[in-house]
Amino acid sequence: MALKDSELIAIDNYIARKQYDKAVELLEKLYRTRPEEIQVRMKLADAYFLYGRTSRAIVILEELAEEYARRGFITKAMAIQKKIKRFDPGAKIDVYQYAQESSEKKPPAQTAKKEDKSARAEAESSFHILDGIFSGLSRAEFDELIEMLNERTVQKGETIIKEGAKDDSLFIIISGRVKVVTSHKKREVELAILEAGDFFGEVALLTKKTRTASIVAEETCSLLEMSRSNFDVLSDSYPQLRHTLETALERRAAATVERLLAVELDEGV
Repeated sequence: MALKDSELIAIDNYIARKQYDKAVELLEKLYRTRPEEIQVRMKLADAYFLYGRTSRAIVILEELAEEYARRGFITKAMAIQKKIKRFDPGAKIDVYQYAQESSEKKPPAQTAKKEDKSARAEAESSFHILDGIFSGLSRAEFDELIEMLNERTVQKGETIIKEGAKDDSLFIIISGRVKVVTSHKKREVELAILEAGDFFGEVALLTKKTRTASIVAEETCSLLEMSRSNFDVLSDSYPQLRHTLETALERRAAATVERLLAVELDEGV
């Protein structure tokens, strides 16, 4: 059972007001009643970090990283490992070893817990492609990939990408939601809501043009960021990754045109 909107609002409000003790208190209560809910555990870890209880946050994240890796969700496990290392560079967390030791060889969709909706949807998302690539890497290749990725946590309302900017990183959403907006005839138009498993930033990455839309966090998000140079290295070895982004680019471009035409029709243009 996912967090209710009212619960998310209460948590976000406490954090926005820097009342981290109250956010922790509410999340600990939710965790006691729903310990299997991954969203609760992730948010509780984030609240612990903000409240200064770093060691407790790392314990929760280590458990999640191991669980994800053993179930074949390599991308999410890597993101958590990067986050742990950001707060504690000396932490002994080894996602690669967890994945290798796993006795379960079934696809993620078959091993996911019934109550975890995000896990059931994993096999239908971009994670499925990335996990397939990452799980086949050697130790040296895996370690190199880890260095290519930058873990970022962004807060609700934060602008991750600004329309017209010249940066060109690709972002993968590990948790949370973002809003895609663009300016059209002096007004802001919402193009899409993206969630865990989605990626964004592919237009600038593939075309080398400036950003064509702004991306704003709808809630606290955990992201993986990859630079164009690192993407080029990875896609040379795994061309299906580039093909996936090119297909998404074509699909999203068509959807954007349809959305803007709909806006003009609504306005009677």
